Amino acid sequence: MPVTDFGILADGTWGPRFAPDGTRTYAVRLFAKTDVEMTGPEVLASAGMPVKFGTHADDPEAYCVAISEAIQDVDDATYWTIDYDYSTRVPEFAQAATSASGGPTGGGESDPQHNDADPLDRRPVIKLRNKKFKRLVFTDLDGDAIVNAAGVPFEAHTLEVSRLVIDVTRNVPDWDYTLLNLCEDGVNESSFIGYAARRVWCMELTADIEWQQNQSYWKLHGQFVVGNDDDILTTDPARGGAADAWWYEWKLNAGYDALDETTGVLTPIFLPGGQRPARPVLLNLFGERLAASQLGNPIFLGFRVKRDAPLHALGLFN
Repeated sequence: MPVTDFGILADGTWGPRFAPDGTRTYAVRLFAKTDVEMTGPEVLASAGMPVKFGTHADDPEAYCVAISEAIQDVDDATYWTIDYDYSTRVPEFAQAATSASGGPTGGGESDPQHNDADPLDRRPVIKLRNKKFKRLVFTDLDGDAIVNAAGVPFEAHTLEVSRLVIDVTRNVPDWDYTLLNLCEDGVNESSFIGYAARRVWCMELTADIEWQQNQSYWKLHGQFVVGNDDDILTTDPARGGAADAWWYEWKLNAGYDALDETTGVLTPIFLPGGQRPARPVLLNLFGERLAASQLGNPIFLGFRVKRDAPLHALGLFN
């Protein structure tokens, strides 16, 4: 056949990436080698090459939604590169381009490496959903502190918020079960499934031994929660925040004692009449009483309460 070889190029290939609405997207860059000089459209139409609305090799719910022109190498007329975009957003169009036999129309054959007869050849099952969580809220949707007319914060308000949960199940031949304690209830120590460090929380992780046709294997299941941008009250260290403050616990910077501005000694706070305050008094970042002009701009302190974990070592999304 004219196309004698083709394969994936690491440069230009990525995914999955997850959108807030749950859509998964991929990019795949292929090289194609021909035995004769051809035109770009002839390369794209060659037997075995991916087709429009065909499924992604590792995600049967992601369909090819765009194919670039085949780019010919300037030094080798028989070497080509092509970019393919895949998405889970358009299943209704992809179904229309699928033949009655279940395979994509046009060129291409089913991948023998994903034969369901062997449980270890099955692709990971990935599901996206939203889950309600309770969280304390000290600021409104505009980022302003929730305070009364005198600039004193109200008691913390509890809201139910929705967060993206990624459920994944995968069969593996062997597994380091020490990762169970290392990863469950931890957050990603490095970039993970397209998200920055400490943004993804492993809410649950299980591993079961299963048997099929006298073959044993592990069935791994994980639930991962993705933090939103508004989970960070402030990222400014001068305001008590932290740049990587995903899944931090936030507390109002207030108390019944303050550091003396001159001596630095912790001393009780008294009101002008000599009484002790009935509620905590706002403090600045030095532990001193917050100036009256700043009462409407209280400070919140973030505390890291979830450990870093090697979530990438689980291999659930490979």
